[in-house]
Amino acid sequence: MTLTRYGWREILILSVVFGGITVAGVVWYPPAAIIGAVLWAGGLLFFRDPARRVPDDASLILAPADGKVTAVERLDHDPIHGGPVWRFSIFLSILDVHINRAPYGARVADVVHKPGRFVNAMSAASAELNESTTLVLEPDNGLAGPLLVRPIAGLIARRIVCRARPGDRLERGQRFGMIKFGSRTDMTLPVDDRLQIEAQVGDKVRAGLSVMARMVPQPSESPDARDSQA
Repeated sequence: MTLTRYGWREILILSVVFGGITVAGVVWYPPAAIIGAVLWAGGLLFFRDPARRVPDDASLILAPADGKVTAVERLDHDPIHGGPVWRFSIFLSILDVHINRAPYGARVADVVHKPGRFVNAMSAASAELNESTTLVLEPDNGLAGPLLVRPIAGLIARRIVCRARPGDRLERGQRFGMIKFGSRTDMTLPVDDRLQIEAQVGDKVRAGLSVMARMVPQPSESPDARDSQA
């Protein structure tokens, strides 16, 4: 099992505390060794970082996080886009992999940290009230506006790790950070006639693998249309 480098402090603390309990239990009290080993393994499991084979299809916009899709909604206005958007919300339980991945190949235009509260991430209000970090991405696919990925802190999650910086280049499925413990990740896309929404509420998705939306060529962009115009 591969562990993420984003959690090395917590992994070290878990190993010292629960590893120590396990070793001490083996010597003095075997039941304590069992409890320590289970807690140690469970803590390490949270920081797992499985390798994933990202789909090689330039039309796909992938999930930025593991978890359950709790909302797919069209909003009339988003202040960063300046117009209507599609917003996808993914809730991560404490059992999900918590690594965030880029949904599409893009340049990082900005990274905006917003301090806030730690309301339960299942609540719709958490998107506005909770601490969050927003990646503003300029995607390769020529969408009508930027693509936003917003990891949001939750009731238990109190730390968002983001290693992306303005000017960085992210490939589709590339890791850029993680949220430590149960939380939420939103992805916002501009409303675009070329977008075909694939994700539905209730879907279980995996970062860098599951398709949230795809770019569908319009008739004027298709090879057949170009040939007929030639």
